[in-house]
Amino acid sequence: MIRTKEVNLDIAGDNTEIDLSGLTEIQITTNALEKIYSYAEGVDTEVAGLLLVDKKNGIPLIKDALIFDQYASGADVELDINEVTKELMKIHKKDKSQLEFVKGWWHSHVNMDVFWSGTDDDCFENLLSISPLVYGIVVNKHGDTLLRIDMKTDLGVIKFKDITLKTVISLDESCMKEAKLRVKEPNIIKDVERIIKNVSKKVNKYIFPEIKMDKEGWEK
Repeated sequence: MIRTKEVNLDIAGDNTEIDLSGLTEIQITTNALEKIYSYAEGVDTEVAGLLLVDKKNGIPLIKDALIFDQYASGADVELDINEVTKELMKIHKKDKSQLEFVKGWWHSHVNMDVFWSGTDDDCFENLLSISPLVYGIVVNKHGDTLLRIDMKTDLGVIKFKDITLKTVISLDESCMKEAKLRVKEPNIIKDVERIIKNVSKKVNKYIFPEIKMDKEGWEK
């Protein structure tokens, strides 16, 4: 289960502390989390991209992390907007329903601490123009992770911070099928028959021991 903490709630400029007990769980697939950390480890600069967020049984699920052409240094990153548009159009052409899952932003701070930078704030603001709920993850090469959710309401933007994720393991269908082929349930009837047969042999040997006879039929 997700560990809930007190978080900062910013509404129309007012800062108030609330308890996130109403937000029971946010999940991320191992594939999405591994991709984010792999992208971060692959370069010596900042790196960023977008998140695909779905719902599973009513629970928000970050299911994938996308990367695009970008310009980055050790302290800043800027996505190539033309490249982002091109890649999103490819997603739309392949399956237009996938575009509705573009609801998040991931960002690596290289070796710096994880925190919400001006770059993150700008990206959240842009994404809120297409989705009322936006998720964000900041990581670094030390393995630190920070999650944030921005929600657009009639009162302004509500920012939920310092939320801990629950990683969801995806099951491999081929492994599941192989397990079914290789694992057999015991045949109870055959096992019982085998046990009875073994017991009968031992009982008969004990009650009727083998008697050696001579050629005329007399016991030796």
